[in-house]
Amino acid sequence: MAKQKYQHYDRVLSANDLRSGDVVFWGAQGWQKDVAKAALLQGGAPADALLALGEQAETDNIVVGSYLVAVETHAGRRSAVELRERVRLSGPPILNAVDVRVAA
Repeated sequence: MAKQKYQHYDRVLSANDLRSGDVVFWGAQGWQKDVAKAALLQGGAPADALLALGEQAETDNIVVGSYLVAVETHAGRRSAVELRERVRLSGPPILNAVDVRVAA
């Protein structure tokens, strides 16, 4: 198995829901949108079993593009380590900074 990036961080299995396109995470109740409810793979724990769940969900046409996301927990709240993943979770930053009302 290839060496995983950010292997020393906790990780969660993420993908996109095939029907809605929403970012989802694998947890005790299956695929869900809340990263706080995702199953946490701690530190350097082997990831093979978790990745196999993602591959099976892709085969079953439930999700697409499953992979591990490195996360950190601060003040009881999980956030992605990489900027790309933080953007993926919250949406494009420009939409949060610009008033998109249309003048009549």
